[in-house]
Amino acid sequence: AAGEAEVVAAIGLEGQDLLTLYRQPGTDEYAVSTGTDYSGLGLVRLALTGQSDALGDKYAEIAAFPSGAYLLSSAPVRDPDQTLVGVLLVGTRLDTLLSSLKAQTLADVLLLDQGGKLVATTLAEPDEGYGTLEIPAAEAAVMQAATSRELSLYNRGYRALYSPLRVRETPVGSLGVVLPNDYVVSSLATNRNAWLAAFIVGTLLLMLVGYLLAQSIAQPVLRVRQVATAAAAGDLTRTTGLQATDEVGEVGQALDTMVARLRDANNESARLRRDLTRQQQLAAD
Repeated sequence: AAGEAEVVAAIGLEGQDLLTLYRQPGTDEYAVSTGTDYSGLGLVRLALTGQSDALGDKYAEIAAFPSGAYLLSSAPVRDPDQTLVGVLLVGTRLDTLLSSLKAQTLADVLLLDQGGKLVATTLAEPDEGYGTLEIPAAEAAVMQAATSRELSLYNRGYRALYSPLRVRETPVGSLGVVLPNDYVVSSLATNRNAWLAAFIVGTLLLMLVGYLLAQSIAQPVLRVRQVATAAAAGDLTRTTGLQATDEVGEVGQALDTMVARLRDANNESARLRRDLTRQQQLAAD
């Protein structure tokens, strides 16, 4: 599913991973690797330096790896004394996210970086090259609202709408949706204003979907961290409630089981102490 993490990495204080799990493309199998240096990623550096803003201390970023481009989220990991011990990184491949968006909108989707360069798209490479989908860096840098462009792809006319993409109020690039002109004309009887209005609404919905997808990646990991931190501090009343069958879900379920057993053990210990105290009182009487 699009909301499932396809890469999970536990990162030490030097920015090197202790363990990385990543889904192999086209399968449900995860491979394990170690020794990757994540210190060059901005969201990792921010977490390692303990920085936070009005929205908290979790960050998002689009990053490219040999296995593809990913939408990543990071969260600091602290011990019971609130000392930073590392960073947890989770992410989903952009190909997965864009394919999900295409299925929902019935339009081809593309993502540009903050410099206007193509990062990922559901479009097959046109004869004109992918460069025709890109926008000038100066235009990308100042984009604040949706903008429309005419394109020539596959020897046909297309119209694309680009809109700034923000994740956690942080600009990460531009999101574009593309439809052939003949589809637009037949669908809306050449009423360009109505089409553009509908397209803007559609793009805003895409942005919301992207944000929710990023949240769905980060939230299960954060819930696991919160319950683990609470348990280490002696609070055994919290549970993650995770039911997913992916790796993060399995960790959450195992943590819930461990916390429940600790809680039962504590209750039994308290009962035994009460019984012992009562017996001592009876003996003293």
